[in-house]
Amino acid sequence: MAFTGSGGPVLTVPMPIDLKIQLLDLVSKKYVNDYSKIHTAIKRIKKLAYIPLDCLYEPDVDVDDGAVRVRCGGREYRHVGDYGVRVGIQRNVLGRVFNNADTYRVAAFQPIVDYVLYFTLREGADMGRARTALEVLGKVGIGGERSVGLGHFTVIDVSTIDYPWDSGSHALLLGTALPRRSEVIGCVNSIVRGWVCSNPFYVMGPISILTDGSVVHRDYLDFETLTGPNCVKRLDPLWLWYETRYQC
Repeated sequence: MAFTGSGGPVLTVPMPIDLKIQLLDLVSKKYVNDYSKIHTAIKRIKKLAYIPLDCLYEPDVDVDDGAVRVRCGGREYRHVGDYGVRVGIQRNVLGRVFNNADTYRVAAFQPIVDYVLYFTLREGADMGRARTALEVLGKVGIGGERSVGLGHFTVIDVSTIDYPWDSGSHALLLGTALPRRSEVIGCVNSIVRGWVCSNPFYVMGPISILTDGSVVHRDYLDFETLTGPNCVKRLDPLWLWYETRYQC
């Protein structure tokens, strides 16, 4: 979890882009005569990738001397800072014909906080079986081939969330998305990504996609799933209904 409260770690969601824009505007006005404080506060806000789920609709976010403070519902949440570190793992593959060794490195991300995985269940599905599936995935590990042996995790808890909003003018994306339309209305952040599939070797992209935290108008919630030989890349993420605070 990216935040802790009085009761320990709390559920988080991606930081809405419109709220981040609003905060950047706030600190620019608050420290208008102190460039060093503006620079420090802007760096902190840009690194703020998540926000407590309970504070999604009524957040009180302030930047005081570079420290980010989040309050809502009479509680104050502390931002833990970094979410993990990028590491390089040295490996080697042995040749069966000439008995030679070829070394290579695998880039990986090592979390240092607990992470939240949001998923949906089909109607009538059993939560207990969902937990079992996640526990098996944690033991097997996410990834394969060159990254085999990595991606293991331990399931701490599996439960449903009580989200009161069933409609809204916009939606907050919880993952990366590829819109079917050539243009999208909202407060969005995009990156260019590409993916390599093996057996057979196949490259998807590079292509411009929306990142998690993007706020998309409800009329543009139509996303794609890319398919290739023995490879599927889902770019139609989950979202939460959301009302914008900043003009999108």
